[in-house]
Amino acid sequence: MFVAFFHELKTAGVPVTLREYLTLLEAMEKDLAGRRVEDFYYLARTALVKDERNLDKFDRVFGHVFKGLDLITDPLTAEIPAEWLKKLAEKYLTEEEKREIEAIGGLDKLLELLRQRMQIWTTRSSSARATSRSRCAACASSPAPARPRSSTSTAPSKARRTKAISTS
Repeated sequence: MFVAFFHELKTAGVPVTLREYLTLLEAMEKDLAGRRVEDFYYLARTALVKDERNLDKFDRVFGHVFKGLDLITDPLTAEIPAEWLKKLAEKYLTEEEKREIEAIGGLDKLLELLRQRMQIWTTRSSSARATSRSRCAACASSPAPARPRSSTSTAPSKARRTKAISTS
């Protein structure tokens, strides 16, 4: 998949080198992009695009090569049997940790609290991603602000130059 991505970028006119491609693979090997498509997108863009004029080409190729991957980024959940967790708790937890769990209400109550916190975290992170995407879309659609002109110019005006020449 990554070789096809590299070739598509070259075909689209993005000047990527083999060294940049190998740098991307090295970063992937070190797990710098995590497991989300968005993280991989920014890592690949950083490693492969050296000129902002090529960002649109990169975006088109990325969307073409990796289309549909957003659909599989939802985390997979696994149900671990409670008896396994209890046996692990008995084996690895200290007596103090066991007392803390009992003070909370037992292992079942601790697992329920964990599920609630995971739900909150998932909701917050998905809304944060949606917010950042809407900000990016808003920025792209608005025109760039005009740069203010400086009232104090370092170059002398034409009138001042003419006056200086006529008085000499």
